Amino acid sequence: GKPEDGGHGYTMGRVPINSCDFAPFSYNFDNKTDDKELKHFDDSVKQDVDNGMVPMIKAAQAKIKERDMELSLLASPWS
Repeated sequence: GKPEDGGHGYTMGRVPINSCDFAPFSYNFDNKTDDKELKHFDDSVKQDVDNGMVPMIKAAQAKIKERDMELSLLASPWS
């Protein structure tokens, strides 16, 4: 929320790549052994849609946009 409303006013967030200590369970985007060409890589991020991360990011973007600002995200492979 807005600082004047008692919120922190954050406009930057960190998004983990694959599961991390905040994930409800362990997962990754390619469970095929030796798939060096990433033929089985899940680029749909279905796991993050299903577990609520993508909807949460979209909600945060909408709230920040209400303040005429943009959300910046840092994608990190671990926490």
